[in-house]
Amino acid sequence: MVALSENIRFYWQKRVVRILVALLVLAGAIYLQYRLANIPLPVDVEKSKPPYTPITAEIIKREELEVETPTVDNSVPASVFLSGEGADFISVEARFDSAQISQDFIDLLQTDPRERSFPTRARQLIVYGPMVDEEVLTPARKTMLQLEKPKTKPCRTSIEVKLAKGSNMPAALHFFQVNPGSDRHRNFEIKADGTDVVVELLTRNFTTDLGEMSGPDCSKTLSIGEWRRSFTAPVPIDIVVPSGTSFRFSFTSAEGKTPWTGAGNFYEPFGLIAFPLNVRAVREVKHEPSPAGSASTLPILNARSLDGQPPLVLKYFRVGSDKLQLDFAGQAMVQENGTYAVTFSLLDFAKQNWIVAALLAMLDAALLEWIRRAIFKGTKGTEKS
Repeated sequence: MVALSENIRFYWQKRVVRILVALLVLAGAIYLQYRLANIPLPVDVEKSKPPYTPITAEIIKREELEVETPTVDNSVPASVFLSGEGADFISVEARFDSAQISQDFIDLLQTDPRERSFPTRARQLIVYGPMVDEEVLTPARKTMLQLEKPKTKPCRTSIEVKLAKGSNMPAALHFFQVNPGSDRHRNFEIKADGTDVVVELLTRNFTTDLGEMSGPDCSKTLSIGEWRRSFTAPVPIDIVVPSGTSFRFSFTSAEGKTPWTGAGNFYEPFGLIAFPLNVRAVREVKHEPSPAGSASTLPILNARSLDGQPPLVLKYFRVGSDKLQLDFAGQAMVQENGTYAVTFSLLDFAKQNWIVAALLAMLDAALLEWIRRAIFKGTKGTEKS
């Protein structure tokens, strides 16, 4: 032990050793304070300055909105996680490039003795939208519809996105646009990861529950592969969409009845306030083409709820002509372009804890003085002082 102490004292007399030790201590102190200043902190995404909500995805920038691990509030049916009642004078079209019609719908068709053909349940193109072949209506029925439209409340198309039987909630939901809209037109696409989903579409006139309907936008056409039928009855249509397959909703306003003003404003297809959806994380990502031909995904903003804390809550989902917007609330760890947006601030800490800040300043001063003495020990200038 004595020999070790003498060896340390011997080497400490060498100025090169003292300089190396002082530099190591200084580097350690700088690294420690750097790490302290880069500790990520959670933020309230609504109250932060600037706020980190809402987030926006623009079609021209190839951006997309994602939510991770969605769950529904206990006050709503567990199988339904997106729901919208529709709006007056808004015509809805839904397109599924690869989906299946439900067996319940086929069973319903088979109860109609006038039906001579039936669609198959194979995955195929399915389109649900306004009636395009009004020649199926008799002249008397056309005249009746024209007379009733001004007097009758318009039909609405409600949308429910729910789980298939026995399925778990999706791992993630993706919201994006492929084609831009216009002043009277809005559209977006959805894709669910990790599970099949069922989309239920129901067009009805809220003045009647059964039978044929009258009024604007009550007549619909359903195309399933080569099979197509038009109808004016409030029949729920269930369509099964496989995991990882996108489907599109389009909304067209009636002439002079646009609920939004101009191409830059938004339409809300789902009632997230009345129908809350909780999520683990909210992301805005950008798709960049790579030299190999495949697209790479770059994270722009990632807000993730804290472990063991309440999840983030979606408040609004809005659809513009060329952008989507998602408003959410809660405490989250926020990253921008892969870097934490909010970290520990020594300046703010010092303002709020001046006594601790003063002690740290004294320690820094003492450390610098020790380094000075270690480096210049035994020099001529030090001896004179």
